[in-house]
Amino acid sequence: MSLRNMAAAAVLGFGLLLGAAGCNGEKAPVKKVASIDESTIYSMEMFTNAEKELDEWTKAELEKRRIEVEKKSDKEKAEALKQFQAELEIKTNEKLNPLKEKARAAVARAAADKGVTVVLDKKIIVYGVPDITEDVKTLISSGQELTYPEDKEEEIKKAPIGYFDQQIVRNLKVFKEAELELVQERNRLLTTLREEIEKAQKEGKEPSPAEIQALQKQIEARLQSLQQQKMAPLMKAVTDSVEKVAKQENLSLVLDTQHVMYGGRNLTELVVDSFLKEVSEKKNQKDDNEPVAKATPQPEGE
Repeated sequence: MSLRNMAAAAVLGFGLLLGAAGCNGEKAPVKKVASIDESTIYSMEMFTNAEKELDEWTKAELEKRRIEVEKKSDKEKAEALKQFQAELEIKTNEKLNPLKEKARAAVARAAADKGVTVVLDKKIIVYGVPDITEDVKTLISSGQELTYPEDKEEEIKKAPIGYFDQQIVRNLKVFKEAELELVQERNRLLTTLREEIEKAQKEGKEPSPAEIQALQKQIEARLQSLQQQKMAPLMKAVTDSVEKVAKQENLSLVLDTQHVMYGGRNLTELVVDSFLKEVSEKKNQKDDNEPVAKATPQPEGE
């Protein structure tokens, strides 16, 4: 696993975060919750047909453009590829976005019909909430115009389940700086290892595969230690921020945004604000605790 992936996995390890709600330590009841199997929805004929059309268009366009740029320069080929990717994105949005929007509206309508305020991804549900996947499929296939039930907005805001976007948190400057420091240390250690091997080779002391493997393990241990040192405090600050916000908002459960199909309360902004405030306070405390260098006394008369 690459260092960047290790760092990302560490952050994404927040997983599902339970937040104690209420000042007295009690939790708001989790009710009016259902689930859907998103993969089943996207396996419906209208989605598979759209995907098939996109695949066919992509193959045909790639072949046509391959012939067009065959004798052109690398720069022109790169520009042609860039243009194709932009066109493919537009084509994909045109084909799939209306269908996805229809599916989202169907989820919202099915939830409203069932008196549900939050719909979760079935992948994270083992037991305890109804599955409304078939209701959503029926609505999508009905041909009727589907709109979001605006009259349910106030009820949704009172739902005991919240969510936040971990990707937004992971892209904050403080995380990027920590990841960069890990990458730089990895590069430094690998450069040092390569230089030591080259030096040994010049001196006629070719290191054995076992010796090289031992050095690589030392580097891995050093990087894991540094990752723990750099990432663990940030991860804890996020978890603490989620718990703090959950208590303030009287929530029972906080999940990543990808697991909430409908409803719930978006806590991303509140979590980010709380996290940045906590990180700033800890940094200020650290700065205050660092010893201040005393001025060297000058001899009298100078």
